[in-house]
Amino acid sequence: MKKLLLLSAVAIATPAMASAQASVWVPTHCEKFDYNNFTESWTPENVSDRSYNDNGQLVSNTVTSYDNGTEMVMRIQYQYNELGLPVHIDFFNCEGNPANENPSKFVTVDINYDDVVKDVVTYFMANVNLMGTDIEYMGMSNDVVRDAAGNVTSNKIKMCNMGQWFNVIDATATYTDGKATGWNYIMYDDDEYEETEIVIKNMQWYETDGQLLINIGSAFGNIEDLGIDTDLDDIDFDTKSMFIEGSNRVSFAECYLDGRYMGDLEVTYTADSKDYHSTLTDKNGKLITEETRTTLDNFGSYVLVNKDYENGILEDTETETVKYDEHGNLTEVSESDEESDGEYSFEGKKYTNTYDDNGCLTEVIEEEYEEYFKAYLLSEKTVYSDYKEYNPMGITDITANDDAAPVYYNLQGIRMARPLDNGVYITVKGDSVRKQLR
Repeated sequence: MKKLLLLSAVAIATPAMASAQASVWVPTHCEKFDYNNFTESWTPENVSDRSYNDNGQLVSNTVTSYDNGTEMVMRIQYQYNELGLPVHIDFFNCEGNPANENPSKFVTVDINYDDVVKDVVTYFMANVNLMGTDIEYMGMSNDVVRDAAGNVTSNKIKMCNMGQWFNVIDATATYTDGKATGWNYIMYDDDEYEETEIVIKNMQWYETDGQLLINIGSAFGNIEDLGIDTDLDDIDFDTKSMFIEGSNRVSFAECYLDGRYMGDLEVTYTADSKDYHSTLTDKNGKLITEETRTTLDNFGSYVLVNKDYENGILEDTETETVKYDEHGNLTEVSESDEESDGEYSFEGKKYTNTYDDNGCLTEVIEEEYEEYFKAYLLSEKTVYSDYKEYNPMGITDITANDDAAPVYYNLQGIRMARPLDNGVYITVKGDSVRKQLR
């Protein structure tokens, strides 16, 4: 995490636009299966029945899971703010009965967002219900401070674990003539002792809007599985979107780690694209790291290549490949690692997507690469059915351009920085407008 602070995370699309219009189709029934390679058959994993509000937003999801012949039934209910973002989620135990009208609530999740950048999470808390009372269990907060001009000067992040709050990150920015010129990032260990300090000086920008926000929403994981990560070393706070992608793209910076000069970061960008080439070089001009992002097609597919050097000599090359189909759904994700001594590792997944005549996703078959067999083997299957059509207010004015990268909107037509981790959203790509489900 120390090394990749500036060199890892998620993209934000910023394309030009022209006009388009779409309705929203959402599935009310979903079945998931695991593949057993020994019996060469599909085994049911879970079944979910979903209901939506008039805008096509998921409001209730009843999930029946199968584990060694035992059925477990959980219902998840969602509430949204005026922008269509989830702000409250309840988890209920249905006592094995999907039709249970009086299930017992056992967990609630509350979510707040930034007042300026509306889709950036600044607070979330999972509360455990004990004897009818919600008790703080696990969560995170970001106390964001802005100057008089509206620029973000501080991100102070705290984590709650089993009801105990402690400091995680203290990040401050200094500005000159309205642009950030310095960034001081301190990360604390579980005992609140300073563990890592990254200082960035003499920052120069390709473009910036002053909204240097750390989005703590990336710590959620899969919210339906209550996948809230408590291992700080495993949490990616999406710092790259603050400095290389989106509306803040740095072109030069001096980087220091725990008081020691790391090197100079230089980034060049491709106009009207998310592609870039970044280098970190030492005081002698020798490469330390190098990263290149290359777009593969008009669907948002890309390759990200990261190279590590030792005394200017290439030591390690990591390649990430992400591919999408024309509907904006994943078809392939892979990562490879090749070291200078010839050691090589590879892991990946492939997805075969099937659609109906309305362009609705009806089946996804997942294959996972197995190193032992040097081949992709069947892994999971998801089947979507019983679609309903909605035409929510707001999305008819969404616009697009044939040469543009994907742009994401919620069902009210509000542009989002990235797709929702859970729910339905709209992807605009060229003259195609699609509903997508996560």
